[in-house]
Amino acid sequence: MRIAESQLRRIIKEETRRIIINESKDGSKYGSGPFDPATGYVDDPSSKDFGWPMHRGSGEKEFEMPQPKTARQAPAAGSPKIGPFADLSGRNLRGHNLSGANLYGADLDGTDLQDANLQDANLRDANLRDANLSGANLFDANLRDANLLRANLSGADLAGAILTGAKLKGADLTDAYLAGADLRGANVSEEQLNAAIR
Repeated sequence: MRIAESQLRRIIKEETRRIIINESKDGSKYGSGPFDPATGYVDDPSSKDFGWPMHRGSGEKEFEMPQPKTARQAPAAGSPKIGPFADLSGRNLRGHNLSGANLYGADLDGTDLQDANLQDANLRDANLRDANLSGANLFDANLRDANLLRANLSGADLAGAILTGAKLKGADLTDAYLAGADLRGANVSEEQLNAAIR
C-alpha cells in the first residue's frame, strides 16, 4: 500500500512525539554531544547535534521533536550566543565549525579557536586578543579592524582574508598562509610577515 508523502510525514511526527526518554537513577542522560547539567541542554554551538532539552527527575518523559542546530541558528539555552557582539571570551571553541558565522564586534579575548573553521566568517571589529587561532581556517574571512594583539595565528589559513586595519602587534604568524590576504593599514611588522607563507 502506498502512502502519500504528507501522510508519511504526519505519521512520523505523531510517532516521534511518543518517543520516550528513559533516565537512569543516577541522572545520566541519553543523547549525543556534551551535556550541560546546569541547563539540561546539549551544549555545542556549532556541531550538528540537536539542542535537546533533557528532562530532569525520575520516570519517563515525552519530548517534542527538536530542530537541528547550525552555526547560524540560535544555540540552545546554556550554549554561548553566536552572533554580532557575542561574548565568547575565554571559551573553548577548538575545532568548531563557525563557517560563515557573523561575529561582528564579538569578544573572543583569550578564546581557544585552534583548528576551528572560520571560513567566510565576519570578524570585523572583533576582539581576538590573546586568542588561539593556530591551524584555524580563516579563508576569505573578514577581519577588518579586528584586534589580534598577541593572537596565535601559527599555521592558520588566511588566504584571501581581509585584514585591513587589523591590530597584529605581537601576533604569531609563523607558517600562516597569507596568499591574497589584504593587509593594507594592518599593524604588522616585516619580521612577522617573513615568518608567514605568502
